[in-house]
Amino acid sequence: SDRCAAVDVETLRWAEIERQARDLGRLLGGNYAVRPVLRYAGPSAAQAAMDLGPGERVVLLPLNAQVSGPTTISPLRHAALALRAHKGPVAQVQGYPDNPLYIDAIVETLREALLELPQGSGDYQVIFCARGLPGRLGPYPKQVAATVRAVVARSHLSRPYSLAYTRAPGLGRGPSPQVRNMVAKLGDQGQGCLVLVPIGFTSDHVETRVELDSELQITAKAHGVHTLVRAPTVATRPTFLRTLAALVHQAEDRAGWDVSWRQAQDGSTTPS
Repeated sequence: SDRCAAVDVETLRWAEIERQARDLGRLLGGNYAVRPVLRYAGPSAAQAAMDLGPGERVVLLPLNAQVSGPTTISPLRHAALALRAHKGPVAQVQGYPDNPLYIDAIVETLREALLELPQGSGDYQVIFCARGLPGRLGPYPKQVAATVRAVVARSHLSRPYSLAYTRAPGLGRGPSPQVRNMVAKLGDQGQGCLVLVPIGFTSDHVETRVELDSELQITAKAHGVHTLVRAPTVATRPTFLRTLAALVHQAEDRAGWDVSWRQAQDGSTTPS
């Protein structure tokens, strides 16, 4: 059932987030503890705050590159409230839609998808699939578009491409066009080979596993699309983890923190 599929995907998603945190911690080194938290379910920022020692510094790092109310602004506000009692230094990262390392990570996923195209599949067209989010989206659509432009430029993509959105959760109306409508339209126009590239998904969600991988296959076949390939998410690939590590260090620098251990890791100085 759809409910079982959703539960299975959420379990997979959390396991992937935990691996992201573990691998990022290894990359940052022993002076950092990386704690994954969720806004609406699972371990919370309040629980993580209870484990902090006096004066410990905190960097709030959203996994979503494009800023929106549901995925970035609300979780950061929630985490900041949870940290009020901590009274330690707090820095945060907020938005990195065209960060060069992040763009490189998406380009890697696009190239992997292109390698999966069967021989004789013919000309292909790329659909960049962004998360469909409800409500007031603020800078989100513009930042999604900025990510797509950067990926196209970095990958030297010469094939036609489109930007579309997955369904918004619940009953909210999300941005358009929707991916399923775009697949149907292109299929009806005679495009038989499509490559889907998730944008804004840093791990697999119900949207990627159910909507893109399962439901869209049915839509594609009904409209004459013979090949539909989906690129993986950036997830735990080293390039994306390096993106996150760089963002943490940039946040530390903006906050003016003394990070002598980091300089030692970089080989620039030796701590006293």
